[in-house]
Order: sequence, then C-alpha cells, then structure tokens
Amino acid sequence: MDYYQSPRISWEFLDCSMPMTFDQYSNCWYNCLYCFSTFQRGIWHCKENYYWNTIKHVNVEKIKKMFLEKNHKTFGKIIENKIPMQWWWLSDPFCPLEEQFWIWYELLQFFNEIEYPIRFSSKTDLFTRPEGKKYLDLLKQKPHLWFYMSSIITMDEEKAKLMEWDVPTPKKRFENLKVLSDLGIYTTLRLRPFIIWLSDKTLEQEFKMASESWIKAISTEFFCLERRMTDQLKNKFNKMSKIIWFDIIKFYEKVSSWSGYLRLNYEIKRKYIDIMTKLSEKYNIRFHCSDAQHKEKSMSGSCCWLPEDNEIFNKFNKCQFTNALMIAKQSKDYTVKFSDISKHDVFLKTIQWSNAEWLNQWNTRNRNFNKWKSLLDFMRMCWNNPNSAKSPYKYFGWILNPIWLDENKDIIYKLDLEKSNISNYCMWCWNCNK
Repeated sequence: MDYYQSPRISWEFLDCSMPMTFDQYSNCWYNCLYCFSTFQRGIWHCKENYYWNTIKHVNVEKIKKMFLEKNHKTFGKIIENKIPMQWWWLSDPFCPLEEQFWIWYELLQFFNEIEYPIRFSSKTDLFTRPEGKKYLDLLKQKPHLWFYMSSIITMDEEKAKLMEWDVPTPKKRFENLKVLSDLGIYTTLRLRPFIIWLSDKTLEQEFKMASESWIKAISTEFFCLERRMTDQLKNKFNKMSKIIWFDIIKFYEKVSSWSGYLRLNYEIKRKYIDIMTKLSEKYNIRFHCSDAQHKEKSMSGSCCWLPEDNEIFNKFNKCQFTNALMIAKQSKDYTVKFSDISKHDVFLKTIQWSNAEWLNQWNTRNRNFNKWKSLLDFMRMCWNNPNSAKSPYKYFGWILNPIWLDENKDIIYKLDLEKSNISNYCMWCWNCNK
C-alpha cells in the first residue's frame, strides 16, 4: 500500500514553537475557501490526488516504531525529549474522514500509552456527539497530555456556512471546546485566518463565547493570499470576495509589500490587534498573535500558546524567532542576540537540511546550497542576513532592527518601541497567572 508520509518539519520552523507537524490523512473533508494548503496540494505530483479526493493514511506501525525506538534521523531528539507535537497541518484530524477510517483513534491509544504530549487543532463537533464518546473516554484518562485548539473565524453562521463547506457551526465548535475544557484539557481559540470585513464584525460575541467556554487563550493570524494561484484557488478567492463584498485579490495586491504569498501591511492590521488585545483583557483570555506582524504583542514565545508553567508543555521549542521577540520585549535594553535563543536548542542542530521532509524539495539551487547545513545553521544564516525575507528584520515587519554585532559576530537586534507602541499593550510575562 502507498502510505502518506508524515510527520514532517514545518516550513515555519524559524518562528514556530512546534515545528514537528503531523497529519494522518493526505486530504481533508472540509473545503474551506481560505485554506492555505490548497496551493501546496494543487500543484505538481500532489494535485491529481488532491482534486480527485484520493485518500491515503500514514503507516500506523511505522509511526509506532518511530516513537518507540527514538532514533529517527529527523525526529529522534524531538521524540526522545518529548517535545509536544502539533497534530494538524494540511488536514483536519477530526474531519469526517476520521469517522470512516479511525486512524486517529488507533494512534491516540498508542500516544496515550507512551504518554506523549500532543496539541490538536480542528473544526469538529465530534466530542458533542455519540460517535465521539470513545474518544472522550480515552482523552479523559490522561487529560494532562492533551491540548486542543479550534478554528472559528466568525460568529455569523450564514457566512461561516458559505466560507467553510460542511464544517460544524461556530456555536457547535464552541460547545465542543467547552466539553474538552470541562475535562481539564487546555483549550485555545484559533481566530485565524482573520478576514477583514468578516471576522471583525462579530469579535465581541466571539470573545464572550470563548470566555464562557473556559478557553484559556486566543491565537490570531490575518489571512494571506496566495498569488501563485491555480484556477481552483482563484475560484475560491472569487467566492470569498462575494461573501465579504469586495475583491479580495485586488485588495491584497494593492496593500501588500510582499510577492507570491501576500500579507497585509503592519498598519492595516494595527486597529484590529488593538481591539483584540482590549477584548482579551476584558474577558481574561491570554492574547497571542501567530501573524508575522504584531507578534510582539503576544504573551509568550509560543504564538498559539503553550503554558510555560506546565512541566509537560513547557518543553516546546524555544530556539526560534518568536521567542527572540519575547526576549527582546523583556530585556532591559530591548535587544536580543542569536545566542539568547540558540542556547535553548535541543534538536535543530541534529537535523540536516537534506533530511528535513519538504524543506529541500522546492528549489534545486537552495537544496544544493543548504544540503550540508543543519536547521540551526540555516536559522543562523537567516538571522545574519537582514536582506532576507526570512530574517527577523523583514519577517516581523521591521520591528526588530539590526544595530550591531555581538562577540560571535552575530547581529544584535533591537525592538522598535515607537513603531510597535508596545507600552500601550499588556506586558504580561510568560508566567503570568492572571
């Protein structure tokens, strides 16, 4: 049988606290118009399986062997140190495909036995239905091992139905979150992608529902538009435009300073970030920003939040640029060095670029240039090249500015307080118990 290859290292390992991502299925039942994986799956050798909805799943026995032997060339150190794994990347793990194949349940039993911490992300309402009872029975055995996030971009049920085909209603997803919160499982609201003229219309209602569902944190990120679009992707964007009442393609092309993968500029996002941070304080919910810009407003080095005061989940990857932002925000002179994050590295130096799934398959020049680098070497190269779009300087929207070199000839970055206006935001630290 031709199995689906997962887990893999995320392209976002430079700023991600959980770069080891996992999907059990090669496709997703849901057909959300904004789905970022549509582009990745709609090109090259992947597209026929994607468009014909061909389903492959992982080799369960191979996954078990990988976690038991702990010597995998890419994931060995991650598994050995029980660094939390993100179960979701290109597919929803609890979409209706799971109710056909039950691969997730089989693997959950295994991870429950070896006590491996996992964060899930889904739009399901499975745990509110009779079919989800066996999952709940398993999850409640060791609730301290699990962390659950749910994506809800609007409380407008009619527009949500148009934007997210065959997905449970926002209300159902909040009920699902409440069930898990009541079990003592950490929960986060993924208000992402944040879509202007949709997500902003029901913000207060959504934060209120999050508070009533005992959700501990919110993570937000603004919608990014893939300009390298296939016909299928362009058709999705045209449908989105009708829902939000303006041409989203022309809008992003006009106000984005990027190419290819278009992001809104820093100032356009500011007023929405202001609203969300104030609502977070009002409803006593921790605010986190997964967006490349305004990420300095987050309350920890994990942009989707993992609790620093928890001995299981505080093992998340701290050798990454989001954590560098937090270090700069909390230092006396608002500066950060590469050594401030590299000292936390547990596994990046052990993973060779050529062994990291998907990182080396897109560009022949880059593949050959980086072949003998470790992921930590690649990170340091990006750190010391402010002209690169992957550098902390450009990636975070010119919030971290290069000012000098340290004793290791690595760039020292300083947080731009004037642009960020960080003094107007809550400065809760990682260990804040509010």
